[in-house]
Amino acid sequence: MKLNGKLLSILLLAMLGIAAAVYGFAAPEVEGQYRGLLVFVGLLALAMALTSAMNTARRLSHDLGVVSSALSQLTAGDLNARTHSSSPGELGELARGLDRLASVLARGMDELRADRDLLGGIVGAMHEGLLVLDSQGRIAMVNRALREMLLLGRDVVRKYPLEVIRHADFQELLAQTRSSSEPVLKELELTGLRPMRLLAHAVPLPDSGGLLLVFVDVTDIRRLERVRTEFVANVSHELRTPITAIRGYAETLRAGALNDPAVAASMVEIIFRQSERLSHLVEDLLDLSRLEAKERQLAAEPVALLEAANRASEVVRPKADSKGISLEIRVPANLRASGDERALEQVLLNLLDNAVKYMASGGTVLVIGREENGECVLEVKDSGVGIEAKHLPRIFERFYRIDKGRSRDMGGTGLGLSIVKHLVAAMQGQVTVDSKPGAGSTFRVKLPRAGPPHSEAGTAVAASR
Repeated sequence: MKLNGKLLSILLLAMLGIAAAVYGFAAPEVEGQYRGLLVFVGLLALAMALTSAMNTARRLSHDLGVVSSALSQLTAGDLNARTHSSSPGELGELARGLDRLASVLARGMDELRADRDLLGGIVGAMHEGLLVLDSQGRIAMVNRALREMLLLGRDVVRKYPLEVIRHADFQELLAQTRSSSEPVLKELELTGLRPMRLLAHAVPLPDSGGLLLVFVDVTDIRRLERVRTEFVANVSHELRTPITAIRGYAETLRAGALNDPAVAASMVEIIFRQSERLSHLVEDLLDLSRLEAKERQLAAEPVALLEAANRASEVVRPKADSKGISLEIRVPANLRASGDERALEQVLLNLLDNAVKYMASGGTVLVIGREENGECVLEVKDSGVGIEAKHLPRIFERFYRIDKGRSRDMGGTGLGLSIVKHLVAAMQGQVTVDSKPGAGSTFRVKLPRAGPPHSEAGTAVAASR
């Protein structure tokens, strides 16, 4: 029964009871035996109406309490609150409607949370920096990548961007974006503790009146572009010298120098040396290109360091003997590294050749091997003029020369140490250099050890004067 019908029934029953009781008391024409019956019936109807009214009030109070409690929980944020009402009538329908509304809200909130978590995960995982400004120009969102890029604190939200990013080009970027409806692209060069180049893409958000800025770190890209440009310039310069010499002397021979045997022989010798230099340069470039492209696959097998050092030293020993340079190998016979035998020989050959090539007569070159902290260490020490500290950070760069003229005169390509660095890195090792002017240089190669630990017994020493 509906609530209105229930209340109407109670009201009618009460009115009938009252009417019967009043009529029984007041009507003179009613005989005594009927008057008592009317009064009894009227009082009984009133009692039934009162009982029904009390029961209805109790049910209404209970249902209202359940609905009120559920509403309080919902407004407090508990979308799992339900009335679970099975009462009939309008209040029961209201309670069940409230339950359905709570279920819809709960599903909507779950979907919103899922979308928020997904968006937060995407933003947090981005390598690009993300900055969102609200309609007032304050920071509304900043992701982890941008915090790391710009070394921002945790309390930047609700601040104006110029309070935390003080950069003239950044201010200009914001001004351009606010005055335009189109995206704005600008590259920012940041100095300070972490010099960086950031490519900023700013887009206005018409719906919210804010701005969205995405920052891409292009520091490494610009550095590689600069390295590539320098590499092309260096290669062009290195190739131009021998090609110019070969062409010049060939033209001289064509012009008539072939008729002078002494001059012709000298020019042919120069052409031969320059062609050799050109060949070495091309070979080194190809080796370096294969290493950087990882096209040259290096083995990872036990290599006897003493044997590798002896083979490399035999190649440079004639040059060392001609300059009166002592070449000594002090490597334990059972010291083995994990690496590629040919690559390790090339590393030692380049280091020994440089040591002998740029040392004055009468010096000493040592190759020392040992085990240190579970690694194999090879040191190539010379007693030459040493290297100034300003050159050490760049000594393994391609075409970097300390004395450019002297290096070219001695046939160097400027790629030897760069090849050494790439070969050692490909064998999971590390190469470093220690040097001081007038105190010689020490090139140190560390490689993974292969096999069980060795003893110092069996160290071999070979010397030549």
